[in-house]
Amino acid sequence: MQGQFGVFSSHANKVVAVTRKAMSSIERFSACVVVVVCLLFSHPTVASAQDFEDPRGRPAGSVWSPSWEQPDWFDAALTGGLFAGGAAIQFGLGAPTRPRWIGPVLADGFMRDSLLATSANGLSLAGGASDILLYSLIASPLLVQPGLAWMGLGDANAAANLALINAQALGVTFFSTVALKHTIGRQRPPIGACWDDPNASPTCKERDTLSFPSGHTSMAFAGAGLVCLNHEVLSPLGGGWDRAACYTALSAATATGVLRMVANKHYLTDVVAGAALGLTAGYLLPKWLYFGFGDAEDGVLGEHDASVTPSVGEVNGVNFSFTW
Repeated sequence: MQGQFGVFSSHANKVVAVTRKAMSSIERFSACVVVVVCLLFSHPTVASAQDFEDPRGRPAGSVWSPSWEQPDWFDAALTGGLFAGGAAIQFGLGAPTRPRWIGPVLADGFMRDSLLATSANGLSLAGGASDILLYSLIASPLLVQPGLAWMGLGDANAAANLALINAQALGVTFFSTVALKHTIGRQRPPIGACWDDPNASPTCKERDTLSFPSGHTSMAFAGAGLVCLNHEVLSPLGGGWDRAACYTALSAATATGVLRMVANKHYLTDVVAGAALGLTAGYLLPKWLYFGFGDAEDGVLGEHDASVTPSVGEVNGVNFSFTW
């Protein structure tokens, strides 16, 4: 995760840069990934079949199905280790001094030309808005969703379980994102004339090398995936309101990724990779480890087709669409 804290101000041309420190060895990253995966999947998994159509059909006084796994102290320790490891990579080790990957690929250039803000104020506003959306999507699975389980459904144990499961998924996303950033070492999109001529100014080579994948996008989609999963398994609002919560979170995550391109912080490929990482860690992984999949068509996401695609025509941009 980038850890940038944008602010709205009259001096919009000033961009706050935070130095990221990280490991630069592919071998180290691979070893860390192996350790995390082994720890995650050494934990007992759950039965694969369950009835999502009546998520409140639980034992009296509990909304947590007996077929679901409950996180324990091992999971709490692992979650703390993931955040500590990610922080150590981000702040304790040196980032690549030379980029290992420079420039656009595939549709990166087209999307930059279509979305990039044309003024310093626009760049600043887009960056600040993406920060606000990100923090909201992190706060929701950590605070709002457990609160709904506790206050809305009256189950403090379910609320505690959700809080830990959600924190663990965000920890996996955070650790994976910063490790990939510092291993891949992609330089951020050039500024101004540097886009056409990398030697136009000495500052052209001063862009940091932590562009891929987009940390804002990966964490935002992890948060959105958790919102969808929480509303799928517990249905705290009921019916269409749970779907609305999921779609709102996914829309906010998509907007976060688009705004990172508008602010010239990331390429399209950074954003797409971040979205894939976030949904995997925030929806698929916790669902598999704790709740099981059951029927592939069950659930808020499973029963609909969703896609994120570039839009080419009179209006260029990114489309997020789903069918029901």
